[in-house]
This record gives sequence, C-alpha cells and structure tokens, in this order.
Amino acid sequence: MSTVLWANLLQDGIVTSDEDDKYALYKHTDKLDRIAKNLGLSSFAAICDT
Repeated sequence: MSTVLWANLLQDGIVTSDEDDKYALYKHTDKLDRIAKNLGLSSFAAICDT
C-alpha cells in the first residue's frame, strides 16, 4: 500500500506533480516519527519510499 502526500494537477489531460512538499516531508521526518510513535504507529521513515 502506498500513500501520496502531494497533489497532482490535471491540465489539458496531462497529470503533473511538482512534488514540492517531498523535501519538507524528509526535512521533518524526525518530528513525524515522534508523532507516529505517540499514536502507536510505525515510524514515518519506515513507510516512506526511497
């Protein structure tokens, strides 16, 4: 299973994504890991595609 956290844009029948938030997700991995741990979930880093 995969989750995409950035938005895609459909324009003239072409799907594009600039993936601008991809850097932010990796920049804040430690914070997201702490949140996941507090919720009893797997670490954020463990579920990310590389």
